[in-house]
Amino acid sequence: MVVPSEDRMLVIGAGPTGLAMARQLNEAEVAYDHVEATDAIGGVWSHGAHRWIELVTSRKTTEFPEFPMPRHVGDFPTRDGMRDYLRAYAEHFGLSQAIQFCHRVVQIVPEGEERWQVTFESGDRT
Repeated sequence: MVVPSEDRMLVIGAGPTGLAMARQLNEAEVAYDHVEATDAIGGVWSHGAHRWIELVTSRKTTEFPEFPMPRHVGDFPTRDGMRDYLRAYAEHFGLSQAIQFCHRVVQIVPEGEERWQVTFESGDRT
């Protein structure tokens, strides 16, 4: 459960952007909570992309610079290749254990200049 706190950031989603943000916050030693609506790391690569889909960008332009994508995923990774890569990224940088799965955000409302009220499907609010 997310504990409401004014001194923590909230990362929403465990897809590429959420994982990259969590890593940066972790590196900077900024306190944060990380939630994911589904039960898996990977964003649409875990729950939404068709199994036969391939990226239109190459492996080299898609990978995180600090975590090269394995050659075996091919030049244009498939859904499974991307999903596995994102899961490996999360494990490598120790992000997985901090993610609260099945915690869906349903509303975000600004509260002042630097604060947001986040409401979760459970009714919990930050």
